[in-house]
Amino acid sequence: MTVAVNEVLTLSPRGRASREAYWFAVVLSLAVLAAAGSAAGVAAILPPGLLGTGLQILSGVLTVFALIFLVAAVIRRLHDLAYSGAAAWFLIIPGVNLICLAALGIVSGSPSFNR
Repeated sequence: MTVAVNEVLTLSPRGRASREAYWFAVVLSLAVLAAAGSAAGVAAILPPGLLGTGLQILSGVLTVFALIFLVAAVIRRLHDLAYSGAAAWFLIIPGVNLICLAALGIVSGSPSFNR
């Protein structure tokens, strides 16, 4: 099964996401978060100045983007499982969020039409 690029690279929480599209989105989000962490780390060791401040801003923007992207992917995946997107609030509970993220990628979606 192939996954369309527009199914993965979207910030919209509307629609459904297959398991493949969900895992691609999770991996992409983790890669962007790693880049943001690297930028923040480099900014921390640089002397105060324009470059360090720019890297800190870049790190913050990348982090916000990755989190919005991840939440949208989770909501689309929940829609595929016939759940409301409001169940994504479980992502703010430490420990439970990792279990939820893994479970969403393992459980197969519902084949019927979802509301």
